[in-house]
Amino acid sequence: MMKTDARARRDLGPAWWLGLPLASLALCWLTPLLGRRQWHALMMGERGCLETGTFLWLLAALVVVGLVLRRPRGLPQTMIVLLVLFAIGLVYFAGEEISWGQHLLGFQTPTPLARINYQNEFNLHNIKGAREYLNMMPKRLIVYAVAAGAVILPLLLARWRHHPRYRSGLWDWLIPTWRLVPVSIVALLATVPHNLIIRCRPDWLDGPYVLMALIWPAEEFKEYTIALLFLLYAVSILVRRRAARAESADPPPQAQVA
Repeated sequence: MMKTDARARRDLGPAWWLGLPLASLALCWLTPLLGRRQWHALMMGERGCLETGTFLWLLAALVVVGLVLRRPRGLPQTMIVLLVLFAIGLVYFAGEEISWGQHLLGFQTPTPLARINYQNEFNLHNIKGAREYLNMMPKRLIVYAVAAGAVILPLLLARWRHHPRYRSGLWDWLIPTWRLVPVSIVALLATVPHNLIIRCRPDWLDGPYVLMALIWPAEEFKEYTIALLFLLYAVSILVRRRAARAESADPPPQAQVA
């Protein structure tokens, strides 16, 4: 029991890995009950909960990665490099999400960029002719990475994570633990109801609740949960890194005198 408790303290608690995904689902499924006007004001738009929440999760993840990189001793060198690349990706994702401050500051899109941007915004992922490479392809790669790296591998490697030869190696830090599986599944399935309803039950589209809970926010909710996944991944590394440092600092137990 003591070993189990010690291992549990080395990673995210239930409030993180289970509470936040469930709260996110509740936010998406319960707010339509307030009515369309209230739901739209609360959830949708550039300052709605989904867009704002996505940015805040990414910003928090960037801060946490910075805390990890501040004291990287003990991390494999390759992992440090990958965390730097991860931080750069977070900056790009967060910057594009708020159009690099345009949604907050309200400045106008420069005319040359406005002419080639689908939504007349100060960002790259909506540029005409490049949207496939700057928007759709990165999204697909993230989905594949989440499915393989945050669901399949964590479950397959769960039995070996505590092996002495496995712990503190590159794969131990790089591959998330099983605690990221719930939020990963939510992210992967976020647009499935949308696609199934449109293809199989178009008559359901007449229901306002279905539209508000499952159809209209589907893509934004997917980005929101992926951003939350990134935050939980960073926090998990930070928690496990601090636990490893604390364990290495503890003096070895004294042998019992016969």
